Amino acid sequence: MTSCNFQNGVELRFLRTGVVLRVYEVDIRIERDRFIHARATISTEAAYLLSDRHDEENLEYEPVLLSIGGVTQGRYIFDPEEMNIVQGEEQATITLEDPLHLFNRGTITKTWDSVTPNVAIRTIWRELDDPHRAITGLHFVEEGLEDEVSRSNRQVISDIYNFDMDGETLHEQYSGDDRYRAKIARAFESATVWAGEQILDLTPGIDTPNYEGGFTFENTPLLEALMTVCGEFGLTAWVKEDGKLWIGLPELTYNEIIGIYGDPDRDQFTIREYNVTQGHSHINRVVAKGSSHLYPDDNGRFTANLYPEAEAWVNDGDEVLAFDEPLRIRSQEALEKFVRTTLVNEYASYKNGNIVFNGLASERNAGLVKLSIGDSIIVSQRIGEHCRRDVDGGHFVINEIHHQINTRVGWQVTVSLGGVPVGIESKSYMVDRQNLDVYRSVDDYWQEEEEEDDDGWWVFDGNADDNWWPFW
Repeated sequence: MTSCNFQNGVELRFLRTGVVLRVYEVDIRIERDRFIHARATISTEAAYLLSDRHDEENLEYEPVLLSIGGVTQGRYIFDPEEMNIVQGEEQATITLEDPLHLFNRGTITKTWDSVTPNVAIRTIWRELDDPHRAITGLHFVEEGLEDEVSRSNRQVISDIYNFDMDGETLHEQYSGDDRYRAKIARAFESATVWAGEQILDLTPGIDTPNYEGGFTFENTPLLEALMTVCGEFGLTAWVKEDGKLWIGLPELTYNEIIGIYGDPDRDQFTIREYNVTQGHSHINRVVAKGSSHLYPDDNGRFTANLYPEAEAWVNDGDEVLAFDEPLRIRSQEALEKFVRTTLVNEYASYKNGNIVFNGLASERNAGLVKLSIGDSIIVSQRIGEHCRRDVDGGHFVINEIHHQINTRVGWQVTVSLGGVPVGIESKSYMVDRQNLDVYRSVDDYWQEEEEEDDDGWWVFDGNADDNWWPFW
């Protein structure tokens, strides 16, 4: 792993002008489903240099890379108007914004009767006014984790979970005094890979025909259009340090896994405070309706105006999140994926507490620099042996990150954590808007046209199955 040498301090590299500045202090906030931003303190001399360069070249919204100890933390944009220089003072402050703000610089007029999120988002992105290439490309997070290590781990997941956790691998048998650490490390890997595997089925191929919705935009700001499409499909948008706009679930990207043993002699991250207890969102069920549509059969006939309904649930919790207005989604499968991803987001957004790391004292401080929303933190249950209050271990996901750095004082990283739902179940069905008849699928609608009993009730494959009935 790349090491973080804090002697390099905090640097801002302006990609259009080529200016590189050292920072005295910086405050960085990264939150789930919100814009990232950073506020930095630089010398007044550096601020005037930066201002002059932007005046000379008539620049605005220049892309900037922020690095900590030589490791890139994130990509931002800089607006010269977001700089505060006070004459006579030795220091000035500048504000760095999320590149997603660039989507506020234009509008789109477009109507899609039915479109995949891939096509819709690519069309919106092509309208972007971005002369300095703050956003360099587009990447969709599809099935599978986006890292070679994760793909390798998925191949052996069954071996990991079928292995008797009371036993020892050959590596652990020959690790001597380090065998306990090796064993715990395997448990971390096992739990993390398993959690990732459970989430893998949440998002279908981003460009599959059955993953579509309808949209109408009339002089709509690009940012509003982008968020509308993402919101309808349960997706998230964010920009990585290479400038690519990523669309998908952050939990599927596998950037960093922080393992905490609860033993200062083994941990590679120095913890200043540990304030985490197991909890979960009170919402345990998500229910949504899709939009009506005319669905054809193989013979060219069209259905009445059917619409999909779907719900997803877990055993924990006691509240229902119901979307009152129909979503634009018209696919039964896509709607079921939506309610599942929404449930994951509800759990990940729930506050289980926070961990405060001492960045300078941590052995793997480069890992703290690279932390992102959706990264996993796996904590041994032995953490309670080293705390003065009641705390819990387990598998958590990051939903907020706050870096506070003063190059003369220190570097504190506060990470807020959410949970991971276990055992998600879901179902979907089609409803006839006119008479509220319910069908397992569009195919069952057409079957009902041909198979009715004497009382006019429709049947499924010759028998009624109460186990799927949506209103029990």
